Amino acid sequence: MSGKGSGRVNLAGMIAVRPGCRTRLIYRAIAYHGRKNEKKGFRERDLAGMLDAAHQQLGRANIVVVWDTPATTTPR
Repeated sequence: MSGKGSGRVNLAGMIAVRPGCRTRLIYRAIAYHGRKNEKKGFRERDLAGMLDAAHQQLGRANIVVVWDTPATTTPR
């Protein structure tokens, strides 16, 4: 048994809020195990698919996107 970790999980999500309606959480997850030719993260088409799914679920309502890209490294 090696001491290597089990990989990582990337998440992308959005919260849909409309007055008088239930709040919705729409998300996608990708697990990366370090295998050859395995995706390490989300690609543009993955995020576009998530936005399209949200648009469908919300009855073709308008969507406002607020993008948050956190730093990938944390200084110590």
